[in-house]
Amino acid sequence: MAYLRNLKTNEQLYLLNHHIFGRHSGAVDTVISQPEISKIHASIKWSGKHWLICDLSRNGTWLDNKKLPKGDDITLKSGQQITFLNQSTSASIWKVENLDSPCNLLIGVNDLSPTAILNNYHLIPNDNEPLAAIFLCNTREKWVLEKRNNALLIDNEEYETVINTNGTIEIDQYKWLLFINNEQQQTVDLINNKINNKQCEFLFEVSLDEEHTQLSLLYQNNKVDLGERSHHYFLLHLARIKSEHAKQGLDLNSQGWINNEQLAKELGIDTANVSLLVFRARKQMAQAFPNMLGMSDLLQRRRGEVRFNCPQALVIKGSTTEVLSA
Repeated sequence: MAYLRNLKTNEQLYLLNHHIFGRHSGAVDTVISQPEISKIHASIKWSGKHWLICDLSRNGTWLDNKKLPKGDDITLKSGQQITFLNQSTSASIWKVENLDSPCNLLIGVNDLSPTAILNNYHLIPNDNEPLAAIFLCNTREKWVLEKRNNALLIDNEEYETVINTNGTIEIDQYKWLLFINNEQQQTVDLINNKINNKQCEFLFEVSLDEEHTQLSLLYQNNKVDLGERSHHYFLLHLARIKSEHAKQGLDLNSQGWINNEQLAKELGIDTANVSLLVFRARKQMAQAFPNMLGMSDLLQRRRGEVRFNCPQALVIKGSTTEVLSA
């Protein structure tokens, strides 16, 4: 992710696709409060291949001690220094330290919380022992924070909350700032509307002793192999519960829900591992199908319960094939 560093304060400034500098706090992305600075002083934007700087001011912008021609786009290079007035009057000098293409970020606010590129389904603080997940909810078109141990929450506390752009995320001693690049967000939204999860079919290939479960996803005459993971049998068990509820005549909104403690007992695992399996399953599907609408909604949680809301599943076990559907 591209950023500048303020050589006087050591501050890192991450760049939006089209980043505006100036004195007008309501119209710019980075405010420079000196009176000699124009309301809209300069811009830095991503062309698709390069970062370009453009002076828009009355008093000038300098790049490596050279005044920029007003209104012209100039390609930035790593290591260059930017001053929004000449160096004798400028309160700060910015060094170009990174010119990577734009992306979404989790910006660490303290030493325990490292800055990282934000994936569409992101586990924090790490994949091995996640305390929460941050994901792009396609149905709401919002970023959502979901806490792992929802059964431990106090009354009226939400385990799933919408995060605003540039909002703060705090989990235990960890703290991040959500940095969403606006144009990047629009691109993600467009991609996610190509394929709907309701068009998909899950294929479970299970060993006779049910110790091994291979999972594939079928859609639009394509088959994507997801391999063998511990959470695949977890998904199969939930799919069977949903199918059994359908046979019992339960309405669609009630099908598939099971208490975490009961589910853990049936699977022979610790209750705390239920949400961990949910997180890992969601992350794998989000990585395998970043262009699929509603993938994060397939595994649903509510206080103390979970369900796999898959549209249809096939189970192949030896010479038998079982169809699971609502």
